Amino acid sequence: MEKKRILVTGGVGFIGQYLVKRLIAEGKMVEVVDDLSSSPMTTSTRDFYRCNKVVFNQMTVEEWRPKPSVRYKEIYHLACRVGPARVTQYAGRMGTEIISDAMKMADLAICHHAPLISISTSEVYGREPDGKPQHEELPLEFSYIPSARQEYTLGKY
Repeated sequence: MEKKRILVTGGVGFIGQYLVKRLIAEGKMVEVVDDLSSSPMTTSTRDFYRCNKVVFNQMTVEEWRPKPSVRYKEIYHLACRVGPARVTQYAGRMGTEIISDAMKMADLAICHHAPLISISTSEVYGREPDGKPQHEELPLEFSYIPSARQEYTLGKY
């Protein structure tokens, strides 16, 4: 029997946890892929996922392989290394990883005829918000000076 689930990559991150809780509240079956490199798995999150039968895969999107017996109804791709330390640590590989993971999720969405939501970042606006919320009408900008931050920005762009 084919199982139908919602896939959330980065489901242990700040936004991912809220999304998973919302999907569970709506009665959805959820599967999470997260290598825990940016957010630790807390006891309360682990217990919530276990009690609500969330399938949890502790691995990178690159390592993860979907099971043939599972069909995804929706895919939310939130997984990405975040924070200045992570961006610097993965300089030279960050852009490739972001694009490769996004392409893997796009291919899966096409194969499963599932809608895909892929999350970007405020970094694509290229300016400091001065404590003000950024809005989506701002022009997209990036620096022409090569850096790990630029690699992250362009990968998410």
